[in-house]
Amino acid sequence: MESMERRTGRHGMTDDLKPCPFCGGEAEYHTDKGVTGELYGWVGCNQCDAMSTHIDVRSMQPEETHPIDAWNRRAGEEQRDAS
Repeated sequence: MESMERRTGRHGMTDDLKPCPFCGGEAEYHTDKGVTGELYGWVGCNQCDAMSTHIDVRSMQPEETHPIDAWNRRAGEEQRDAS
C-alpha cells in the first residue's frame, strides 16, 4: 500500500474538520490506495487515534456518507437544525 496523503478536493484541506469528539484533538483526513485501485478515505485524530470508518471514496453509493461528513456530524445536531 502507498503512504497516506492529506485530503484536497471536495472539502478542501483538513481545516474543514471538526475537532475530535472524544478528546478535542486535531483531526486529519487520510487516503490510501488499495491493491486493486480503490481509494480508501478516513478521518483520524492525531491525539487519541480515534478513527472514522474507512470507505472507498471512488465508488461511494448515494446513500453512503463521506468520512469527512460523518466525522463532522455530532449527536443531536439534526434535532437542533430542525427546530
